[in-house]
Amino acid sequence: MEVQGVGSSSANKDEGPVQKSIGGRGKRKDPLAIRCPWVLLLSYQKRTASWKITRLINEHKCLQSREIYACTAGFLSNHLVTDLQDDPKLKVKSIKERFQRRFEVGVSEMKAYRAKMLAREHIIGNSKGQYGLLRDYIEELKRTNPDTTVKLELEECSDPTSETRQFKRIYICLGSLKKGFKAIGRDLLGLDGAFLKSAWPGQLLTAVALDPNNGYYPVAYAVVEAETLNSWEWQKGLIQAVDKLFPSAEHRFCVRHIEDNLRSLFKGKLLRDALGSWLDIPPETWSRSHFSGRAMSDVLTNNMCECFNSKLVDGRDKPIITLLEYIREYVMRKIVTVLKVIDRSSGLLTPYATQILESVKKEASRYSVHWNGEDHYQVTGPYGDQCVVNMSTSTCACRRWEITGIPCRHVVACIWVKGAHDRSVGRPETFVKPIYTMDRWKAVYSYKVYPINGMSMWPTSQVPIQITAPKLKKQTRRPKKSRKKSAVERKDGGSRKKSKVDAKGKGKAVEGEGQKVKAVKNTKPKGSNTCGTCGQKGHNKRSCMKNFAD
Repeated sequence: MEVQGVGSSSANKDEGPVQKSIGGRGKRKDPLAIRCPWVLLLSYQKRTASWKITRLINEHKCLQSREIYACTAGFLSNHLVTDLQDDPKLKVKSIKERFQRRFEVGVSEMKAYRAKMLAREHIIGNSKGQYGLLRDYIEELKRTNPDTTVKLELEECSDPTSETRQFKRIYICLGSLKKGFKAIGRDLLGLDGAFLKSAWPGQLLTAVALDPNNGYYPVAYAVVEAETLNSWEWQKGLIQAVDKLFPSAEHRFCVRHIEDNLRSLFKGKLLRDALGSWLDIPPETWSRSHFSGRAMSDVLTNNMCECFNSKLVDGRDKPIITLLEYIREYVMRKIVTVLKVIDRSSGLLTPYATQILESVKKEASRYSVHWNGEDHYQVTGPYGDQCVVNMSTSTCACRRWEITGIPCRHVVACIWVKGAHDRSVGRPETFVKPIYTMDRWKAVYSYKVYPINGMSMWPTSQVPIQITAPKLKKQTRRPKKSRKKSAVERKDGGSRKKSKVDAKGKGKAVEGEGQKVKAVKNTKPKGSNTCGTCGQKGHNKRSCMKNFAD
């Protein structure tokens, strides 16, 4: 009996047939071990390049065991690659139970975890080795996506003869996204950063615009070591960097972030009430004194960046090239998704602009218009709302038409009155700025992101300097995968377990079924604090407004 092509022996095959013995003899040092007669002898045949079974005793007397030496994490990882590709969020406990049922062996949770890490590394690539392929990836990205801008910066090295440099940061602006942003015609960019969850922590910085349908449109992204002035200035970005590089640019702060910062710094009820009334101010009131018409938007929050970052959560724990590819592939899919929505839409304006204008028309029906015989109109509505509209300059006193690009209720009322005297005026839809038209929407998404080949087909970079991974900063605790909630989210949406307090109010939890007695901290009712400075209730000395007045 011969076994063809089973394997090879470590001995020299030129010396003739080699015997290899496989048997279950049991451990001699174990007094409870039973000598098993099962044995298998193989002999390698050089001429036929095969193995021949010379002896086989197929009888077992040993005790059956679920601990098998050959069942290693490497062996299990080979059988886990397909399952992990289908379900990347497969739990270690599920992997352990799956292997125990499939192979009928004992697998510890640590071995299942190591098998998962090896399979995951096989799927997404080696984290450390991908830094050395960055230049090849950049060459392939520029070849397949023309007009793409990529900036790669490495750490400074004191040795000029060194052939290796550590990675520091990379910035990518795909050529199609660059052209699409120019086609929008709206001078508005949202800038934000998000933490990476990989072995080399850093920050993912994104620049996002608003498309004609008021949806988020990614423009550029960068992976940097931290969200600092230097990294944002290198990407041409945020706060002081904007003031330095673009001194004439208007800078808006996200109202939601302002609210979170104030609530975390000042705990007084008086300030919270003032902040609540401040946030209730309608957008047109803000726009009248704060915003210009260059952005064609009255947005008060940075939701466009938050929405884009939420789509990249699953990619932020991956190696550098896998992360960059995750972003590019998502943008490629998003453009196709929007094109399907465009094919289902009809009309002169985008769905967002159509919906806004329809609601404005309902409000305009309650307004009366007085014409002065030229291009000026006095529009009066309920609750003392009265504004002057100048049709020749396309402005209204509320400034909503100038800032958003969509006619306000005052302008729509004027268009109806003007149309009654002049048939050539047209419908209110013709007075909307061109950025909200269907033609502009189609033009923005006419620029596609193109796919790239696999690593084996990438062009080889001719730069002799080899890129290495940055310094590994070992985190003291387990890395957090979920987003850190703000103080407002923890207070409003966080589900807190309520302890039952006894009737005497001594701060002890009532012992119930399956519940242990546990002491809880006594807390004062909200609003019971008395300020030591002004003597009023609802705040303390630290948040007293009298301190700021002095």
